[in-house]
Amino acid sequence: ELPPDNRDNALYDAPRSRSYLVFLVVILSAAAFFDYYATTLRFHLTTYVRQEFALEFSAIVGMFRWVFLGSCLAFVPRLMADRVGRKGMLIATLAALCVLQFAVGYARTPAEYIFLLALLAVAYKSDIWLLVAAEEAPPRHRGALTAFAVGAGLMGSFVAGGMIRSM
Repeated sequence: ELPPDNRDNALYDAPRSRSYLVFLVVILSAAAFFDYYATTLRFHLTTYVRQEFALEFSAIVGMFRWVFLGSCLAFVPRLMADRVGRKGMLIATLAALCVLQFAVGYARTPAEYIFLLALLAVAYKSDIWLLVAAEEAPPRHRGALTAFAVGAGLMGSFVAGGMIRSM
């Protein structure tokens, strides 16, 4: 037997207050901004990292294999979101994005840099903000909310790219 359609559920299209939707847009846009910022910054900083730590290109490639491992572990926050709750994990990943981006700038050794970057990859690849947008927004506003958040994320990419070009 097929499961009942979500539209039969009274909470599926329950009205949400305008202030809650504005709050949701602001929080999800901030999460997308920092998510895209972290993603873009990682690629733009490679030249500066090579100069800072006096590394060869092959060493940088080897170091970024560990960052890829962090990306592969991005499923962990998604699994934790099922146990802890989506909103709690959204706050945790937002805090991790902010703190780890700051900490990466103060890495003293290549090992510290790659370790922090791998942790940062776990946070920005998990895309918890997308899960929250899919669950919290009313169906008729989901597309617009996600599009607005992605637009804020693109602004994060532009800011990161602009910062690097001004260095």
